[in-house]
Order: sequence, then structure tokens, then C-alpha cells
Amino acid sequence: MRRAVFACMMVLIAARLSAQPAVTTRPASVAERVERIAANLPWAAPFDALYDREPDRWPPRAAEVTRALAALRSDWRAEDLRPLLADANPKVRTLAIVLLFRLERLDVLPDIARLVGDEAQTFPEAVLVDGGQPDPWPMDPHTVGDYARFVIDAYADASYELDELRKADRLAYDKPEELARQMAHFASRRDVSLSTAGLRVAMNIATGQITPLQPDRMERVDDLLGRAGDVPEPRRFFALLAIDNERLHGPESPDDYLLSEARRLPREVRMRTVRCDSGDDPDLEPGFGRHYLLDHGVDLFRASDVDTLLHIEERLHRHDPPWTHDAGYVLTAAQLRPADADRLLTDALRGFDSEAESEQRTRLATALALTGTDRGENAAIDWFFSPSPLTGVMGIGREKFLQTLHDRDAARYRRIVARIIRDNRLPSLGPASTVILVTSVEGYTGHQIASEDEVRTFRSYSEGQREQAGKLLGDWQRMLRETVDEWGA
Repeated sequence: MRRAVFACMMVLIAARLSAQPAVTTRPASVAERVERIAANLPWAAPFDALYDREPDRWPPRAAEVTRALAALRSDWRAEDLRPLLADANPKVRTLAIVLLFRLERLDVLPDIARLVGDEAQTFPEAVLVDGGQPDPWPMDPHTVGDYARFVIDAYADASYELDELRKADRLAYDKPEELARQMAHFASRRDVSLSTAGLRVAMNIATGQITPLQPDRMERVDDLLGRAGDVPEPRRFFALLAIDNERLHGPESPDDYLLSEARRLPREVRMRTVRCDSGDDPDLEPGFGRHYLLDHGVDLFRASDVDTLLHIEERLHRHDPPWTHDAGYVLTAAQLRPADADRLLTDALRGFDSEAESEQRTRLATALALTGTDRGENAAIDWFFSPSPLTGVMGIGREKFLQTLHDRDAARYRRIVARIIRDNRLPSLGPASTVILVTSVEGYTGHQIASEDEVRTFRSYSEGQREQAGKLLGDWQRMLRETVDEWGA
């Protein structure tokens, strides 16, 4: 009997409970979520927030900063974030700028541009200090407008058109509504997610602007490269080059993917590029991609193009500043017309005669050494002993010549090394080139000429630091002469 009564009571209780309305938790709105993150973010480096990077771990409350910035990683929508740009809380407005920037969409730029004049104080930035734990930790102030300008600058850095406006002081940073109109015009002329400027910014976000590429960023980069594959031809090649596909492509992408895209370019596009004429992409400066095309010229041009390439080089060399000159035109011509290679390269070596063109002379001299002809090698060795390779900058000139020759043709490199050592001008060489010769000859003979400590010391000297090298420089050169008949042809 008691069991029956108890059972009835439980049924009545269950029925009453089921009649009560269910208690539900209202999901937090976007504004509430962003407000909560802002309240938990004590300080922030603008570029850590914008590019989703780990903050410095040394300042106080760094762990809180890390957690708050991590909370920004979510699926946000532009229509939910735009209203937050007018929020009363400047820190919420700041985070709205950050999140809209991370959407990698051009159509949000006018909204962000309207805040470049917002002088309200937002998250301070912890200052980098040399050791110790200062109390209080020094902080640099930032405004909401700083963040808006950082975003506009990111796109100006990525777009030739915007950068030219910025250089001419025509980007209206001091007139937010005018700047918003400029950004709206900029966005209206481009694909919202596949413009070259947008892809460049997206790559910076994917990599965090960190070099070398960090392992935890690889998936983001792969996703972006996949998206870039949807860029229509012929712009696809230039867009991939602009975002450094050749360096950042994953293992699934073939090594010659970028070259295969270059091969698909119509001939008139290739020629327009090497002429440095304006192209169809306003985000790219005239002639963007010409260095790549010329570096792969033997694959992308024909022997019938040689005279045209030489004419273009002559025109550019005559009118453009020296630092824009590119020996690639002549190098490509020499490859396409090998019977004239000696003459073309030797004439060009004399023509690239300014101080700013030393790197181009190195390229030409290396190509002359690789021709294998007596005339080519003689011209290359004369360049090697000329005063022009003497420079305070390390890793170029004679050093680069020797290293490139070694990598390209080991047998020819050995012959050139022997010719250099036998040359009466050997004592004019500096420590940087001499130490390369020493280590090479040690490999040929199997005998040690210099100790590891001596080699390590010499590697810290530039080619022009002959006095620092002291007597040892002459001793090494004498020993090189004594051994050359053992291994030299």
C-alpha cells in the first residue's frame, strides 16, 4: 500500500515539474562577448592583436593577455561587428577594428577608416625593457584611431595604388569621411577576397609577419595558398608571386608550380611585364614580376626575343635609377643566344659601371665564368681582381661569385680557383675571399692550411678588412701557391 502511494506521489511531482517552463540560458550577444574580452585584456601590442600573435611573456599579466587574445579566435561576422564600431567603450571599438581586419575583407575598410580620428585612449602597450621587473611596468598609450590607421597602412603597404597616394600625402588620414570614401573606391574596384592587396594582407595575418614561418602557422598558410589558386588567370601568377608562394608553398604543391603558372602567361603579358609597362592589377607596380620572368628567361622567352630584350634593357638602363637596373635581360639573352654570350656579357659587364650596380656585375661575371670559354673566364677573373668587389658588406661580390660558381659547376669552380691562385694579383685579395679559397683547397688536398679558430675569425672579416687579417692573410696566400700544382689542372 505504501509503495503504491509513493508511486502516485512521484507521478504527480513529475507531472507538475513537466508543466513548469524550461529554464534556458540566453546566449551572450556579440557585443557582450567582445565587452567581456575587452574587460579581461589589461594591455595589448597592436600588431599582436591584429596579426593574432603571442604577446611578450615578460610584462605583468601576460597570461591574461594571452587568454584574452585567444578568445578573439572565433567565427565572427561583419554584420555583427560593424555596430560595435560605434560602441561607447573605446576598447570595444578597438577590438571591433581588430576583428574586422582579421576577416580579410576589403568591404570593411570604409567602416574602419571612419575611426582614424578617434582619439579615445584604448589598451596600452607594454614597453620592452632590458632586464629586470620594473614596477610599475612602463606602458605606451594608444588610441582607437591608432588601430584604424594601422589597418589602412597594412593595405597601403600591400597595394601600389594606395602606397602612391600615401607617398603623395593624398590618403586623407586627417579627414575620416574622405578616407572612408577613398577606401570604398579602393574596395569597389577589387574582388572582396581575392585582390592582390587583400591576399598580401591575408598572408601577413596567416604568417603573423613572423620569419621563418612557424609550424603552428602552416595550416593557415596552406589554406590561403589554396584560396589564391582561385585567382583568375593571368593575374594568378602575379598574385602568387606577391604572396611568396615559391617560399611558402606546402609539400603538396609541386616545386615548379609558380613556373608552370608563368608558362601559362600570354606572351604579350610577359613582354609587357619586362618592359615595365603598367598592367591590369593596380595593386602591383609596373614591371612587378620581371625579375622572376628574367631569372627563368630560358623557359619563358624565345631566341627571337633577344633583340627586344636587349633594347628594353638599354632603354631602362639609360633612363632609370641605377638600383633598378637588372642584368637579367642580358643574362637571358646570353642563354637564348649562346654563340654571342661572351660578347653580350663582357659588354654588359663594362656597362654596369656604377657603385649601385655591383650586384649586377657579380651576376654577369659569374655567368662569364660559367660559359667555359677562355674569353669568358678571362673577363670573369679580371673582374674578380678589380677594385669593385672590395666592399664592407659581407656575402656579396667575390664571396658570392665563388659560392655561386661552386654550387653551379664544381669542376669549373676548381679550375677557376686554380687560375685565381696562380694569378699575380692574388695578394690583392681580402680575407673574405681568401678564406673561401683556403677551405676549398683543403678539401682538394686533404691537408689543413688553417685552424678552425683561424677560419672562424676570418669569417667575421669583410673583404675590405685586410689590416685586421694581419700577416696570416699573406701566409695563407703563400701556402695556396705552394699547393696549387698538387691539385690544379
